[in-house]
Amino acid sequence: MIPAEFQQTELALQSAVEQRRLNVVDDLIASYCQHTDGILSLLPPGDPVRAEILARVIGVLKWTRLMLRLTKAGYEDRIGRFALA
Repeated sequence: MIPAEFQQTELALQSAVEQRRLNVVDDLIASYCQHTDGILSLLPPGDPVRAEILARVIGVLKWTRLMLRLTKAGYEDRIGRFALA
């Protein structure tokens, strides 16, 4: 079972990325990873929940990276169009 506090941190990160609140994304990623470390430290090695949590975290971080790259590409495109105008 995944703790509610962990899920809330994950949702806060996803929400910030979706809303392009880029000024808080770094802090939310750090908080998310810190919560992950805290949860994993409580679980014994080999616990199947560890694998579930790690897969989930990796998926969220990959999604975050993709969304941030798309946002950056969009900004670069807009700047390029402004330069042409």
